[in-house]
Amino acid sequence: MQEEVENRTVNLAISTTKLTGRSLVNAFRAYLNHRRNVKARKGYSPTDVYPQNTSPKEGAAALNAANGVTKAQEAAMVTGSMFGWETPAANSKNYDALGQPIKNQRRSHAAER
Repeated sequence: MQEEVENRTVNLAISTTKLTGRSLVNAFRAYLNHRRNVKARKGYSPTDVYPQNTSPKEGAAALNAANGVTKAQEAAMVTGSMFGWETPAANSKNYDALGQPIKNQRRSHAAER
């Protein structure tokens, strides 16, 4: 009798472990699937949420100002949404206060001669 109880207890533990393992594998696969779909989306999503009696561009500028978004951050967001978030142009550190790209300071060939 005791041996049968022990066998059933061991079988229950093994079955539970297998079920938990399968659940974790399925959850991880679902997460990876989700990440692939999220990364695949590029571009921007237009919104109808902007202040009344303004153009969409003026409304976006007003909302950015209200949320503390700088011109450099705005330029980085626009570029990142078009060309991918991994590009250097998607980093706000590559823009000045007016949202203009900062040019690399390369030495000219004439100066080297």
